[in-house]
Amino acid sequence: MAELIGHLVNIALSLLMWLIIGRIALTLITGDTRTFFSEFFRRTTEPVYQVVRRMLPIPERLVPLAALLLIIALRILLLPLLRAG
Repeated sequence: MAELIGHLVNIALSLLMWLIIGRIALTLITGDTRTFFSEFFRRTTEPVYQVVRRMLPIPERLVPLAALLLIIALRILLLPLLRAG
């Protein structure tokens, strides 16, 4: 059961990581925030960005990078614990 939970957490964090990377790439490529894809990426990643904004007093343009690093750190720290327990 713990292995299944670890696998699901890994999938969720991986998906979130790729959504943040997609939002960063879309912002760099188009800069247009009125498209369907831009809105999708914004809605799915904004909750993570809000947590990062509350946790860290950093400039707005660094929030995506901090969110990405936070998710990578969570994957590195949480997954071995979930798989061991």
